[in-house]
Amino acid sequence: MTAVARPLNAITRPLLKSRSAVEATLLLEWGRIVGSETALNTRPEKLRFAGPKSPESGRSAGTLYLLVAPGFAPELQHSSRQVIERINGYLGWGAVARLALRQGPIPRTAEPRRPKPRRLSPQEEADIEAATADIRDERLRGALTRLARAVKAKAQT
Repeated sequence: MTAVARPLNAITRPLLKSRSAVEATLLLEWGRIVGSETALNTRPEKLRFAGPKSPESGRSAGTLYLLVAPGFAPELQHSSRQVIERINGYLGWGAVARLALRQGPIPRTAEPRRPKPRRLSPQEEADIEAATADIRDERLRGALTRLARAVKAKAQT
């Protein structure tokens, strides 16, 4: 057995070698940090700090350079304070003090493919029908039946 970190480091090290640990974290966790809508319309490019690192304070108050979709730039300008708070909250320290925006097209990554749900057996269908048969409200029964089918289709048997 091999630890996942070894092969993963071999893959990511060349891609992130010119970046600091903070920049790598921002790149890898961007969607989790800022939310899906902002992540779809922005990409972090680089993080720059002004002045030398001091032993007592470390580096802080950096400028995060973002590539922003043209139609999203005004919205991001209005919410930049919240974005900075989310970044610093995620990182646990005041790494970012300001955002510098550069408008341009955002490269789209392929959406992850969802596996098709498996087909239910006749016995599973009968079990679901039996479990929901006593529900009088048709809309509720239909909703619960669809939910049960979806849960059963995802479950591995």
